[in-house]
Amino acid sequence: MAITDWEMADLVREVCLDAGAGPLMLGGPLPGYRGFAAAISVGATFPYVIQGVVDPGQWEAGRGTIDPGGRLVRVPHASSAGGAAVDFVAGEKHVGLALHADWVARVEGHGHGIDAIEGLAAAIAAGPAGGALTKVDDANVRLTLGGGAATALLTPASISVSWSGQLAVARGGTGAASLTGYVKGNGAAAMSASATIPASDISGLGSMAGQQAGAVAISGGTASLSAFSLAPAAGPAHAVVSAVNGQSAALSLGTGGVEMWRVERMASANSGGNAGSDFALRRMDDGGAALGTAIAISRASGAISCSASSAPVLSAARTGSNFNCCFAAQTSAGTLYFGNADGTRFAIGPNSNLAVSPYLTASATSFAIGASVETSFASGGRPLTDNGLAWGTAAHRWSTIYAASGTINTSDARAKCDVGVADSALIEAWGAVEWQRYRFVEAVAEKGEDARWHMGLVAQQVRDAIDQRLGDGAAVRWGLVCHDSWEAVPAQDGVPARAAGDRWGLRYDECFALEAVWQRRAIARLEARLALLEEASGHAGG
Repeated sequence: MAITDWEMADLVREVCLDAGAGPLMLGGPLPGYRGFAAAISVGATFPYVIQGVVDPGQWEAGRGTIDPGGRLVRVPHASSAGGAAVDFVAGEKHVGLALHADWVARVEGHGHGIDAIEGLAAAIAAGPAGGALTKVDDANVRLTLGGGAATALLTPASISVSWSGQLAVARGGTGAASLTGYVKGNGAAAMSASATIPASDISGLGSMAGQQAGAVAISGGTASLSAFSLAPAAGPAHAVVSAVNGQSAALSLGTGGVEMWRVERMASANSGGNAGSDFALRRMDDGGAALGTAIAISRASGAISCSASSAPVLSAARTGSNFNCCFAAQTSAGTLYFGNADGTRFAIGPNSNLAVSPYLTASATSFAIGASVETSFASGGRPLTDNGLAWGTAAHRWSTIYAASGTINTSDARAKCDVGVADSALIEAWGAVEWQRYRFVEAVAEKGEDARWHMGLVAQQVRDAIDQRLGDGAAVRWGLVCHDSWEAVPAQDGVPARAAGDRWGLRYDECFALEAVWQRRAIARLEARLALLEEASGHAGG
């Protein structure tokens, strides 16, 4: 079966996933195209082109047939393998029925002698049926068919016809003496195209010449395409949607013919200073009615505004990693990063690695400010709940607190119960406590002999002095001595490891109060003894 103009006019293109340098199994037509089985009979020879999709560098053009198994049997004329059969890799490739340059050259260069045309001699010898001709003019080779020009009908399988006058449009002509500048077609008249126009009949339109007539809107109309690709052989690709100033230019994205999204250059008119023609991404409901503007961007300033009805306005997700996901806030002076540090903490920092050396972190259980960051307050601070939070811990202490005045401790009678004088046994035990001088171990390790001396109490000595006289745990029960411990913490996310430990401490205000009571009692006793001495001395002198 020969390839007719009709078969070349219909677009034939199939997908192929097969591999190798031999026959390739075809996988069915691409959307909008016919398959080879619908256009080519088994054994027919046709020109083909194969273009790799998985490997665009692989291609082949040649002469082929479809075998009984539905495979493309290839005879390459040109290829990415230097003209040899390409050993295609497995994966998607497109096979099309295409009139390539090598095929045209072979057809034009292929001639037959008269004697090689089967049946020609017998047909010439038999001659035409005389009854079909009503007039023959041998000088001009002019035929009048079917009884006259008004009813002449020319319907051979293939013939070339020329004329010196005008061929009426009703007979497939143009009403002109020449077809120069016209496009011929396959329909009832030369100016009436059928479903497609052979690409070879149109120059300057490229692949558009082979598209369905209804799919190419040259001036107005609507193009209905299953897919649209913008892929120049070289240079940038550029699609333009433009409208006059003050009118919107938009690209609509829909489902089942209903608009769902609209990418829009808004209708705000250009007014100078880069104002106007702002960008918008709009969302529609299931019926295509506008729900609102999801994103708006000012052309003049670049400012972005986002809106949402019942969900977070803006979210960012980093897949394939549990490390961090952040936003960048940048000015000419620098950049700050903020976001999710490790899945559990919010952080602000100087670089995108928020898990290491951030300025600030916050989680459900802690709020931390970086070690190198100075914190300033423009107003007073307070805890969220009354008398429920400590400032620091036994393992995380402030080194020094600078204050213009001392702390104010609650001493309201309404907040106290069991009020009474100090136990004499406790006062007596306090007399065994020794005020001492000392230096801190860490200060000596850091400064050596320059480490300063201090005066005060040693918690364990206070504990032992009280407990030996009042029983184990008495010093802690009286609130004079404190003992705190903590679990080990491994190094993680830039925070150094901390070994498990414990620490003894004193409530110095309680100790000072007991010291004052002890001193009052001691002074009172001295005054009593002095009074007795003075009284005895007075009697003696009387």
